[in-house]
Amino acid sequence: MTTISNTAPRQRLTLLLNDEILEPAFVALTLIGIVTGLILEGSGAPESITLAAHLATYFFGSFYAVRAIIASLRHWSIEVDLLMVLAALGAGYLGDFTEGAILLFLFSLSNVLQAYAMRRTEQAITALMQLRPDMVTVRRDGRELDLPVEAVQVGDVVVLRPGDRVPLDGVIERGSGSFDESALTGESMPVQKGPGMAVLAGTLNQTGALEVRVTKPASESTLARIITMVSEAQARKARSQSFLEYFEQRYAIGVIVAVILFILAVPALTGADFTDTFYRGMVLLTVASPCALVISVPASLLSAIAAGARRGVLFKGGVHLEELSKVRVIAFDKTGTLTFGKPTMTDLVPMNGVDEADLLAIVARAEQPSEHPIARAILQAAEERGITVAPPEQFTAVTGMGVRAMWEGVETLVGSPHLFAEAGVVVPPELSVRADELMAQGRGSVLFVRRGEQWLGLIAVMDRERPDAAQRIAELRAAGIERIVMPTG
Repeated sequence: MTTISNTAPRQRLTLLLNDEILEPAFVALTLIGIVTGLILEGSGAPESITLAAHLATYFFGSFYAVRAIIASLRHWSIEVDLLMVLAALGAGYLGDFTEGAILLFLFSLSNVLQAYAMRRTEQAITALMQLRPDMVTVRRDGRELDLPVEAVQVGDVVVLRPGDRVPLDGVIERGSGSFDESALTGESMPVQKGPGMAVLAGTLNQTGALEVRVTKPASESTLARIITMVSEAQARKARSQSFLEYFEQRYAIGVIVAVILFILAVPALTGADFTDTFYRGMVLLTVASPCALVISVPASLLSAIAAGARRGVLFKGGVHLEELSKVRVIAFDKTGTLTFGKPTMTDLVPMNGVDEADLLAIVARAEQPSEHPIARAILQAAEERGITVAPPEQFTAVTGMGVRAMWEGVETLVGSPHLFAEAGVVVPPELSVRADELMAQGRGSVLFVRRGEQWLGLIAVMDRERPDAAQRIAELRAAGIERIVMPTG
């Protein structure tokens, strides 16, 4: 009881002291302090109260800047924050607390916005890490054990059920299933895999119960390498950013030296009033600060990376984003990029006295238990035409070929010519010619349909082009892209 009651307040305190919460709160308090100071000055409040309000505003506005300055000075470097803080202190020395507070407010606000943009980019890495499950079901010595993913060893057999994410790279030993690899490869169409085929950590097993023998530890999986590459690349700075940081150090020192010389030399040489000269020196310190330039580069890069991540585009870092300005050739994946990545039925070719509705109803019933995207497209077409689909009595999915289903004592085969070759059935030449014509016309994947001893016809399914694909390609050409290619099978 005592431990719980003591821990909870500490957790709440830690949350309140988190910079993600505290820094924006300090910016808000700085703005409140500026408004309060103006009200107190305008109402003729006692100077001690007004000064206290100004000092509190300076504290909130400069807290994080001073912390960054101290950290930099420990490493013998100077942050541009120092110029802003010195200018604000100079304004306070002259009694212009409000002007100094406004400087601190604007600068601290820009830092908060930059930190927000950086956190948005870090969410890309967090999302990748969530692709890997924490616990894994492993079969050892005839028993199934739930183990942390880090405890799984190379050679262990992992049990995968429908809906499970693959925890580690491995090879399928038993079973088959359809895998969604879009999170890693960008391929929107599921990939059918069976015994002897490799599976990657982070991919999703959509169908089938499988046993996978682990080939790589968690630290060496494909997903782990991607996370490492993204983390390292985000830490790598773009050329313009590196140059500005190099320039910032020397420039800040130069500005500080120039302002000190200006404040000391002008009154001595010209007899000008020291207070006026000091004020002008503070103005020079503020105007000469490259804060906007130095902040703009990382902020714009981070904002662009975050915007890309929200749209499914993962940049490895600012340096790669900056290199895009030199790109002259772009290679597009077709499926899910130029197309919707969701097939639809395009053609029904009945034969031997069968009409289109009967052909579609038979194919839909044969495909009903399947989770394959082509099966889903056929079932959707049947639903749109008002066809009620009952499940078959027996069903077998033949990996990469099609399906075999049975009802009323008659077997139905729907698939590619390889399916029929495996079943020892010869496809009629006229049917093969019609299928070749459909494929030559770009009508998509063509499936042959046979029930019992009778050929029923063909059905074609394809992934449709996105309506704005041509416009986007034209926009890329207008932006200077000289060549656009589409690698596809």
